[in-house]
Amino acid sequence: MPGKVAIIDRSGSECQALKAQLEAAYFEVREYEYGDDAFTELSTEKVDTILMGVDLEGSCGIIN
Repeated sequence: MPGKVAIIDRSGSECQALKAQLEAAYFEVREYEYGDDAFTELSTEKVDTILMGVDLEGSCGIIN
């Protein structure tokens, strides 16, 4: 049974392609453009996997 995936990245076309592939495999996908927004929402909503770009504005797990 597929789970929930969060995509955090600013590259719109790449995110849309990834989202389409994941949804075709029956994953529930949440998209976020900014790390801060994602972390705020994901503090109360749980996902199984986070796919995150490394060049996000604001807070992110690798580069600030």
